[in-house]
Amino acid sequence: MLTITQIVGIVIAILLTGLFLILGYQMVLILQELKKSMEKVNQSLDDANRITKSVADPLVSLSGFLTGLKDGARLVSLFTDKFSKQEKKKHDQ
Repeated sequence: MLTITQIVGIVIAILLTGLFLILGYQMVLILQELKKSMEKVNQSLDDANRITKSVADPLVSLSGFLTGLKDGARLVSLFTDKFSKQEKKKHDQ
């Protein structure tokens, strides 16, 4: 026959086992929700990355275009300065 102490120990063990099973199940549900949330955050970050890339690419192209215009203007200025110096030398002689 079981003593009172053994019965109480068995009851406590059964209750703790049930409690741990319930807690384990809840942890699985929480981790599943966390996984879904992380997938949504990852998708949002991917979308943000695509948007910033689509905005940055034309700006880089525009920057290259403006640099080309600036260099072209500098080249034209160089030729006009050289031409005006030659004209000035002709007039001075």
